[in-house]
Formats: sequence, structure tokens, C-alpha cells
Amino acid sequence: MKSSRKREDCGYGWVVVAAAFAINFLVDGLQFSSGVLLVEFLDHFKESHGLTAFIGAVQSAMMHLIGPLAAVLTIRLGVRVVTVAGALVSCVGLAASFFATTVTHLTLTMGAIGGAGLGLMSLPPGALVVQYFTERRALANGIAVCGSGVGTFVFNHVMYVLISEFTWRGAVLVAAGTALNGAVFGLLLRPAPGGDPSKAAVSTDGKTVKISAFGRIPFRAAELEEKSKTVNNPVERNTVVAALPTRDLLKDSRLLLFMAFSFMISLAFIIPFSFVPDEAVNAGMSKQQATWLMSSIGISNTVSRILIGWIGDKNCVNRPVMLVAVVALAGLSIAAVPFLPTFAAKLFIVTAVGFFLGGFMMLFAVVLADMFGDEVLTRSIGLSYFTIGLACFVAGPKGGWLFDMTGNYKATFLVAGSECLLAAALLASAISLHRKSYVMESVRDLSGKSGGLKSQGKVFCVDKAAKSSQITFM
Repeated sequence: MKSSRKREDCGYGWVVVAAAFAINFLVDGLQFSSGVLLVEFLDHFKESHGLTAFIGAVQSAMMHLIGPLAAVLTIRLGVRVVTVAGALVSCVGLAASFFATTVTHLTLTMGAIGGAGLGLMSLPPGALVVQYFTERRALANGIAVCGSGVGTFVFNHVMYVLISEFTWRGAVLVAAGTALNGAVFGLLLRPAPGGDPSKAAVSTDGKTVKISAFGRIPFRAAELEEKSKTVNNPVERNTVVAALPTRDLLKDSRLLLFMAFSFMISLAFIIPFSFVPDEAVNAGMSKQQATWLMSSIGISNTVSRILIGWIGDKNCVNRPVMLVAVVALAGLSIAAVPFLPTFAAKLFIVTAVGFFLGGFMMLFAVVLADMFGDEVLTRSIGLSYFTIGLACFVAGPKGGWLFDMTGNYKATFLVAGSECLLAAALLASAISLHRKSYVMESVRDLSGKSGGLKSQGKVFCVDKAAKSSQITFM
């Protein structure tokens, strides 16, 4: 197998970054233009805010709930097949929305079918970019995911123009055709060099452990974990870890806390994208001004993903702690949105929301890889996506129902801001537990050979001569 350094120097990794950028442009552009469509659906169907918001909520939910299935299909069928299939499914769902006569119809076609397709299309490139890079991981991922910010900016304006010219029915039909472009970019994806660990054979104590092409293992998980401890070659050990069943990943308290963090922030994340346009219109602003507010999120998203990605690759930066900071700041910014009455003030705070949420989206997969390793990245992303999907089912309708009960959006945005702050606390707990695991590992290793522990590109040296569990940066 090739080394991580050789993977880093592989020029095709940047082709994958470009393809992932384009796919994120399409996926998140289509998803986050739902706020502009929400205003039209409210006018056309005359239903409550809570019921109408369920369209976007189901779309976001299905996009993420399908994560574990997308992960399994990616491992078995490959990134290209899953991405192309996702583009086709999302096209069918959006095209069928043209004929909608009820909110329920849109919830099924645009929400369930369209969302499932977007999820299949977005997960494979997201994991693949992180697997291609090591030292420049945050920057590469930042460039890839800034396609989401550009897409948010462009699609909100394009959707506004399409609705003006062709009504919302024409707009969703054009969106269906646009989604098909994901199949073109999906064909540019290919696995990172180094081989597929699910097809490898691992030598442990002179015995060969065969792992089938479908990741099945011929012995119990506990035995596999025990065997992995005897493997001296890091690449071979990673192969054993990659074969661990998903249920064993769910026994890791750090991952459970990370999934809880994913759930809580997702309760808040969808609120500004879904309700900023309608909140602005209710505050007396024009629909065009509301569109500009959404576009500002796209601009600041793009800037933050590249800037925070560049900063995140610095040796002095702790990326998990940075993620805690941007999530907390996003919460404070979201809570302030309905309390700023002028367009200029609202534009400033919405831009801040976009900046911090962009940092969250850039760091999400990178921090997962830092904490749990590349070997299980696809499955850990899939599991986290599943919890995000559960949150999306209630996030949008919850915001709409709070509006229906209070007559304004103050409670909606205040609750969302509080959820972000709670999410930051959960992530901080996961990080604390992660650090304790390093200390425990260093204590176990005191009687063995000298060595180091590696995390997020930094090497930690255990001072065994001092007979302590102190860990210092190198």
C-alpha cells in the first residue's frame, strides 16, 4: 500500500476536490434555496407555516437519514455509482414536484425523494476528499465544501429569477434538470490510491485473516479487536480497524457524544436557511432584499470555508476546539437575527451566521477524521448524518409552529441559538473524553517501547522516563 505522504502528493486528489466542489454547489444550492420557495408555497397553498416548512424539513431529513445506507453502498459499489444514482433520484423527485397540487405531494416528491437523491449524491465526495489528503486536509476540504456557499449564493438569485419568469413550477423543473449535472461530476470521482481495505488480507501472528470484498469478517468483533492489537504495521492495523462492524463503532462514547452534537446543531442549522427570507418579509423588507440576505450567507460561507480551512492546517491550531468556537458563535449570531430591524444590521448578522456555519460545515468531516481515523470515516459520517436527519424532521416544523404560536420569529431564532450553544457543550465533552483516551493509552504504553501518538497531523510524545502520563507537543 502507498503511504499517506504519497497520497498527499497525488495530483488527482485536486480533481476530486474540483468534482466535490461542483457537487456541493449543486446539492446545497438546491437545498438551501428552499427558503425562497417557502415564501411562494405559503402564498400558493395558504397552509400554516409549520405544515409548509415540513417540505424543506423532510428534504433535509431524508438527505441525512440516508447517510448510513449511502455509506454502505459507497463501500460496496463505489463512489461513482452512488453519486450518479443520487443525481438521477433527485432529478426524478424534483421533476415530479412540477405536478404538485398539495403540500403533501411536495413533501413526498421534493422532500422525501429529492432529499434522498441529494443525500446519495453528497456523502461519497465528502468522505473521499478527506481520505485523499493528510497535511492539507482542512484546506482541501474547505475548497471542496465552499461549493456549498457559492451554490447558496447563486441558486437563491437564480431561483428568484426563475420564479419571477416561470412561477415556482417552472423553477423546480429547471432545478430537476440541474440536479442531473451531479452525474457528470460523479464520474470524475475515484477511490484514493492505496487499495480497498475491505479486500485485503491482514497477517496477525503468522496467521492470515481474510476479509471479504463486502467487509464481512469470519470471527467475532471482540476477536478482531484483540487481533488488531498484535498488528505492528500501522497500515495493516488500520485495515483491521476498517473491518470492525458498525455496531462496534456505536460503543465508542466519543462517537455517541459527537452524534448527539450533530443532532443538536442540526435542530438549529436549518432555521436561518429556511426562515430568514420570511422573517425579513414579515419585518417589512422586500422579497428581493430577503433574497440578498440569503445570498450573503452564501458569500460568507465561501470565504469562511477557505479561510478557516487554511487556518485549520496550521500546526498550532486545535481543530476540534475551533469547531466548538464557531458553533458557539453561530448560536449567538442566530439568536440576534430577529432583533435587528434595519436591512443593513440584519445583513451584517446574517453574514456572520453564514461565516460561522460555513466554518462548521468545513470542519465537520475533518474533525471526524481527526478523532476517529480515516479507516472508519465513511461510516462515522454516515452515522452522524443519520442523527442530523432525525433532527431535520422536527427542526423546520418546530420553527414554523413557534411562529404560528407567537406571531413572530423571535422565539424561533432564540431557541435555535440556544440549541447551538448546547451543541457546542456536547462537542466539548466529546473532545474532553477524547483527550482522556490519549492519557489512558499513554499509561498503558509506559512499560512498552517508546513512541508517540498521532492526532490531526500533530505528534504527541509520551514521557515514559518520567513514569507519568504527561503528553507534550512535538
